[in-house]
Amino acid sequence: MFDLNESNKVGVLMSVMGQENVTYCESAIASVLEQDFQGEVVLYLVVDGMPSGGIKDLFDKLAGRPDVVVLYSDGSRLGLAARLNQLIDLALMDREIAYLARMDSDDFSLPSRFERQVQYLLANPTVDVVGTGVIEVDANDRELSYKVMDESDELLKKHIVRKCPFNHPTVMFRRRVFDDGARYDCSLMNTQDYYLWVELCAKEYVFANLPDLLLRFRIGNNFYKKRGWRKALNDFRAKLFAMRRLKKTGLVNCFYAFSILLLRLSPRWLQVFAYRYLRKGVERV
Repeated sequence: MFDLNESNKVGVLMSVMGQENVTYCESAIASVLEQDFQGEVVLYLVVDGMPSGGIKDLFDKLAGRPDVVVLYSDGSRLGLAARLNQLIDLALMDREIAYLARMDSDDFSLPSRFERQVQYLLANPTVDVVGTGVIEVDANDRELSYKVMDESDELLKKHIVRKCPFNHPTVMFRRRVFDDGARYDCSLMNTQDYYLWVELCAKEYVFANLPDLLLRFRIGNNFYKKRGWRKALNDFRAKLFAMRRLKKTGLVNCFYAFSILLLRLSPRWLQVFAYRYLRKGVERV
């Protein structure tokens, strides 16, 4: 049961691409607003870019709900990091919000997600960020694989150079992380989450993951196209940054960073094979 003396209000941050698939977006929003959760949920929405007619209609329909806050933009493309920071600042204005959760506009949170994460944070007061496992699905909602991350703070930080510690759309933060000034790096167009994890690791915030599969993570038809050479170089720079920032410039980490760079620059069929079959912590369906 929840501690009645502590606020359990969750603010959920969702940035939506202007041309997002309306069906996916509507499903993602419904999965947030229809949680089996005893506390209060407020969804914070913003569009990045010029919204399609369908997205605009969806936002207009939601704007009057008491559990939804819509931040209207001017149609410009600022990127995910800048939009998330805007939503963080907006959510922190509500002093009753105790936790901030991430959600992507084409994924689907299972009904028990927030209940499980808040219960965990209440039972583990030293933990600052908790993620979950995911069910990876294709564009037609067919299940492809399961991705479960390391659970303990020790293992997550031990392996942080070699792999991202969280499935980003699943994370829930205590508000103190952002009250202390943490934000996404707006200069980055991707890997923003990884840089944030490295900074939080350097500042000794405590990480954890639940093994539960609490989010359906969509791998669309263009998922692998997004993981091209630019993203590969950005990921490589991110690993170098992590090694310097966390003083983890060992031979194994350096070898791994270069190996991943070469793999990411390899033919697409090899990248697909590696993503689906070689990642630690992933089980095929």
